[in-house]
Amino acid sequence: MRSPGSPVAPGRRARAIGLAGALGLSVVAGACGSDSDPKPAATAAPRTTSITIEDFSFGPQPLELPKGSVVTVTNMDDAVHTATADDDSFDTGELGKGESKDITLSEEGEIAFHCHIHDYMTGVIRVTA
Repeated sequence: MRSPGSPVAPGRRARAIGLAGALGLSVVAGACGSDSDPKPAATAAPRTTSITIEDFSFGPQPLELPKGSVVTVTNMDDAVHTATADDDSFDTGELGKGESKDITLSEEGEIAFHCHIHDYMTGVIRVTA
């Protein structure tokens, strides 16, 4: 055993430094994990957003949301409008000025929609996983 302040033999110093380095790398590698660690898949959380009908158009367009999201459709025009999915997956019914209706996006894919009264008014919602 060496006394405090006495020099360490060069061979022992190298082994001590090597051992400390190896231990340090083990700690770092363990903290970082490895590629074989299971990681949860990244999924977008459902959310609530709005589509506004104004000046005989739907906005914002196009709209992209994750599956399960709720969209509030609000008519700001004086004219009555609808937001009706081309595939009939949703229909707000007739909305007068200031009226709103919620729709829930339950299927992935692209949903084209229109106003049943004014068929030139169209929009698209892209529903992601």
